[in-house]
Amino acid sequence: MALLDIRNLDLNIYGVPVLRGVSLSIAAGETLGLVGESGSGKSMTALATMQLLPRGASARGSIRLDGEELIGRDERAMCALRGRDISMVFQEPMTALNPLKTVGAQVSEVFRLHLGAPRAECDAWASQVLERVGLPPARYAPDRYPHELSGGQRQRVVIAMAVALKPKLLIADEPTTALDVTTQAQILTLMRALVAEDGASLLLITHDLAVVAETADRVAVMRRGEVVEEGETAAFFGGMTHPYSRALLEASTHVPQRRPRVAPGTVPGTAPAAREGGPILVADGVVREYRGRRAGWFRPAGCHRAVDAVTLSVAPGESVGLVGESGCGKSTLARTLLALEAPQGGRILFRGRDVSSLDAAGIARLRRDVQVVFQDPYGSFDPRHKAGRLVAEPLHLLRGEIDAAERDRRIARVLSDVGLRPEDAEKYPHEFSGGQRQRLAIARALITRPALIVLDEPVSALDVSIRAQVLDLLAELQARHALAYLFISHDLAVVRAITDRVLVMRAGIIVEQGPTAAVLDAPQHDYTRTLVAASPDLARALAERRTRAMPAANGRSADAAVPSA
Repeated sequence: MALLDIRNLDLNIYGVPVLRGVSLSIAAGETLGLVGESGSGKSMTALATMQLLPRGASARGSIRLDGEELIGRDERAMCALRGRDISMVFQEPMTALNPLKTVGAQVSEVFRLHLGAPRAECDAWASQVLERVGLPPARYAPDRYPHELSGGQRQRVVIAMAVALKPKLLIADEPTTALDVTTQAQILTLMRALVAEDGASLLLITHDLAVVAETADRVAVMRRGEVVEEGETAAFFGGMTHPYSRALLEASTHVPQRRPRVAPGTVPGTAPAAREGGPILVADGVVREYRGRRAGWFRPAGCHRAVDAVTLSVAPGESVGLVGESGCGKSTLARTLLALEAPQGGRILFRGRDVSSLDAAGIARLRRDVQVVFQDPYGSFDPRHKAGRLVAEPLHLLRGEIDAAERDRRIARVLSDVGLRPEDAEKYPHEFSGGQRQRLAIARALITRPALIVLDEPVSALDVSIRAQVLDLLAELQARHALAYLFISHDLAVVRAITDRVLVMRAGIIVEQGPTAAVLDAPQHDYTRTLVAASPDLARALAERRTRAMPAANGRSADAAVPSA
């Protein structure tokens, strides 16, 4: 009998169908990978299993956990099950954790609610669980608050809460989406180990097929609230039958068609900076430091060097990648290059001029010619404003140079450039999908006709098909407008697809740089080799799975050849 058995699950929210006839099962000790695009119903299936559905939801069908029906159970009965028999790791740990409570208290709470043990005993158990997930109290004090931990550490705290009572079923909803490759590899390894040690089952929800190939025993694909295909992992990847599954596989390995770089000045309509010879942007020995906490009343504050003597350049029409783990200084370097923070050492040259010597007019020209696309477009938009106003925000840098008619023409033009319609200017951000919001963010960066765009993790939170569309869009815009990109990412597959050169950053230092293919195919530095090895790779994962399966198959053949006694 399956540990989790979902049969003919239908789910409506205020009468709108969300899930249609979903049937899934997970055996004890098995890992099921549930994949699909955003909005396909993956998370709603998990929330229905946890009975954490939003207001207005109505579910029909059957969800059985170890033979017990969950649909129709009252909240008191479900509270007794959640955390003890079934637990969930949510996608964004910062919103899953209480910012007003220490991480130790939040893990301890699981024991107090379910076991009713004394606080001191629960705190001791919490410390043991935190150590189990790689946060030993001697190094990571349980009295820290969530904001004092990195993203990977916060995810470990959420996992600690989920596995504290060793549940039968663990649901992980996109647990590694926003993590860098090494932290992602550590989290996946940790979850596999915990599931193996506890004999639990795992429902892994993700849009990354490489992660599924590395982790799952079986795969199920969802589209528009339905399961369209499922099977054992190796067989699934070896013989996909549904067109949607094949489309997901193609998107996950998609490489945009990029035209060869054009010599400066040969593309009509390019920005002035792109028509000049030499690099657009040069960083020469840039240093950026932050003051730390005082060690005592009479001791000076420490100093953290986030960017340490970094030297780089970006030429017209060139795409330069910047990779490294979270906290290595990538975003700090980007803010410094954008003149949002002043360096303590070195210099930054924009079109040959030292940025530190620019007056207000010069800084305005810099802002116009160097634009940025942030990781989370929804968080960078004012939800009260319509798309047209949001896209036009940078036009204040051109005040006095364009009139209202030109403003409207530019809004319509950039919306068309990024694959949206001019009439979309009248919509609000919440009326767009995640991929469309990212297109809006790119449109906002394009509207001043810049020479260089800094892209800070622009596709890390997008599913594979939307990511492929955005990468195609970036390649097309670069070819059309001779744009230069500084592409910050932790996804080496994306960096390989979109960049000409790559710089590898660790602890504020550029440890390796060169042509993208040369660096990623034959890394010279140990840290680069670690990043490449940790990066999920679909072909490598399937090859390793086939290698692991060969001894078992050979053993079965040998057993078949010898009659039983």
